[in-house]
Amino acid sequence: ELTETESAASPTDNDSNDDEAPCCWLCLAEGPDASGNRFVRDCSCRGSSGYAHLSCIIGYAESAESDTNRVGDTRNAFIACPNCKQLYQNELRQDLSKARVRFAERDYTMDNAEGVAMHATAVMNRMTLIDAEKQYDRIEGKQICTKLQHVLEFTKTDKSRNWAQIQASAHMSIATFHLRMGMRFGYAEWKDCLQTAKEHYEMAVEIYSNEKDELSVSATEKMIAIINARLDGVERQVDHEANLNMERKKYKFYLDNLGQNHITTINAGISYAQALSDLCYTIVAERYVAKLHGISQRAHGSDHNCTVEVLTCLKRFRERRVYIKSRLNETFQALRYEKSDTNDDDDDDDQVTQ
Repeated sequence: ELTETESAASPTDNDSNDDEAPCCWLCLAEGPDASGNRFVRDCSCRGSSGYAHLSCIIGYAESAESDTNRVGDTRNAFIACPNCKQLYQNELRQDLSKARVRFAERDYTMDNAEGVAMHATAVMNRMTLIDAEKQYDRIEGKQICTKLQHVLEFTKTDKSRNWAQIQASAHMSIATFHLRMGMRFGYAEWKDCLQTAKEHYEMAVEIYSNEKDELSVSATEKMIAIINARLDGVERQVDHEANLNMERKKYKFYLDNLGQNHITTINAGISYAQALSDLCYTIVAERYVAKLHGISQRAHGSDHNCTVEVLTCLKRFRERRVYIKSRLNETFQALRYEKSDTNDDDDDDDQVTQ
């Protein structure tokens, strides 16, 4: 069953080179497949590269997923393009996440370790795209939670492998889904949802602690604090210094492990910049995001979702808003930062004028 990305428009002149017509990089055909489905491409490939039929991508991903002897990034073929090594996005990402679940359900049973692992990774990937605002997605999300509960039950007794990462990720998936449900305005069972989310976050923290994953512990405890504040009906008190430290570590982790061009790294950089801004380091944050925008534009192109998001963030940081609580007729002195004429990035180059 193929869906919306089948009907994606054919490559335009801007997408391909004049001397080389795009073809499917998997089957090498230069036109639609046997069913009449045209090329899709929604990654970071440029020019005439990266185009493929959805059916070909799914076939390649299924082969890569089931071949335990493969090395490299082929086992991520459902979520990232093997050519540019970047994540798929938009409708193509949706279609491939559904195809991955169908593949697991068709070829693997949940009565053995390999099958449980296949089902778990497929449905957890699918859960990241569930929209709690949509009724059909909520139904699907509840079904995924049921399957993940089975995964957790199986992994409690199975000793064939170390299940810690899958167990923690399963708890995080269940918790995040219930958090989204609980945060929906007017949802009748919001308290129960938040309580369920809290319980699974706490179980994830226990696993992360045993694995000495301090970064994941800090990030998950932050989610628990958000839930506690909502349940108590109070405004959450944020330790901005601790949050900045956590976001800095997270960004460095992704930078070291995925590289500066990866979408996950860039998104972590945005979160780090926001943490800087929360402590009023707005100019530093703006410069940081400007660099991220340049990186994203070079790696993914101007129209990529990641680049658009970074640019939106950059525009927000360039706004200078001041909120003042005062008495009537009070006088204030305003300061404005102006860039110096030099190209040096040192903070000392900014001049302050009254």
